[in-house]
Amino acid sequence: MDDTLFEERMTSLKTAYDSMRPDTDRAGILAAIKKEEKRHRSKPFYDFPYVASFIGIGMIAGIFLMQTIGQNESPTQSQNGSKSPAVESRSKIEVSKAEIDNAFKELQDYYRQRHEQVEKTLGISIDGNVIESYFPKLITNEKQKLLTSEEGVGVSELANIKSQLKTEIGMSFVTPSSLIKSMNSQSQDLDSGSIHQLIGQLDSYSVVYQEVYRVIYESDLQEILQNGNLHSTIEKLNSGEGLGLGSDRLRMFAKGARENGVLFAAEDGKIITRIDYRGVAEKLKSTISDDLYNYFHLKSTRLFSSQGQLLIPWNDLGELLVSYEKSFLQSRDPVVKDLIEMEVSSFLYPVFVLGHPSKSLFNEQYILNDDVKEAYSQLIKNHPETFTAKAVADELETLRLNNFEKPERFNKSVVYPAYITVQEETEERN
Repeated sequence: MDDTLFEERMTSLKTAYDSMRPDTDRAGILAAIKKEEKRHRSKPFYDFPYVASFIGIGMIAGIFLMQTIGQNESPTQSQNGSKSPAVESRSKIEVSKAEIDNAFKELQDYYRQRHEQVEKTLGISIDGNVIESYFPKLITNEKQKLLTSEEGVGVSELANIKSQLKTEIGMSFVTPSSLIKSMNSQSQDLDSGSIHQLIGQLDSYSVVYQEVYRVIYESDLQEILQNGNLHSTIEKLNSGEGLGLGSDRLRMFAKGARENGVLFAAEDGKIITRIDYRGVAEKLKSTISDDLYNYFHLKSTRLFSSQGQLLIPWNDLGELLVSYEKSFLQSRDPVVKDLIEMEVSSFLYPVFVLGHPSKSLFNEQYILNDDVKEAYSQLIKNHPETFTAKAVADELETLRLNNFEKPERFNKSVVYPAYITVQEETEERN
């Protein structure tokens, strides 16, 4: 993931995070993020060149959760800068600098402990990654704020800050494999927070594996890849054991990736990482609803390259939209309905009727491409009963009345299929 993409993701999340109270629980976090995501559904998908992976990040930040919190304010302050009620009502018994030092030393020790545990779980070294670099800085900054506070620091205030930072560190180091294990051990129905968190962590750790592979392990496989063994190497990596890869650390890397929902694939002669949604679905088959199981299988369809270019043919994208609609209408799982609605309204349908920066609907003369016209026509012909076909038929008719030329205000708005409830939130696009 390059710096530009990382900044785009963090900027989008920051708005949701800034509106949270410092003591917000998981449900509050999810509600705030969901509200922010819903507000942005009608905005141009062009803001997100990697929209397929952005959805997972947007729903729950995963290991990047605290990248944007704590930069401008103490964890005990609300967005308007005032102290939280718990801080205002605390007994003003001030702590010493030595007590502050001890509290933050405990946080640093906890960070190192969780860091080491996660490295063993992943089978990789994450030194230099965003997880590694962010929290030591955050701990140091918060400690410095308290040591230099002119108002003094109360016992309750220090306890609150320490507790919140510890929670943030712990949440950031939650791996997909540990979430899957926890979900499979639950005897009751899964809450939406667990599912959202899993999707976010799958996305985040897929990025971690990609970066670690590129920086550390790619050189180990260079000789093998130069001999034209790309696909056989990928098979070995995806076996889960890494047999035949030639080194213990590569075997550990492959095993950790498999356990954490990461697949390796070929792209332009190189090895990239993908999320193994099908594999995750199989691991959770006895725990999750049939609707969520089927959703994970739909989500396994590859839409974009690692560089954000649209890969899926227009016909296939139309069929995928129909599959999402049918799954939405048949599902009794409210979490699945929300996930589908978000994906369809945020990027799947807008891409289908507006195109994508990497793949326009129109040719150089601004005339609708034949393959796009064919995809629309086939969708309408094969699935006339669907809301998606009816919405696409309206789009196609508008284009036909304009001799299939690109309208002057083509990118201004999208009218979604009727089952998408975001209709009333549609606004002018830039």
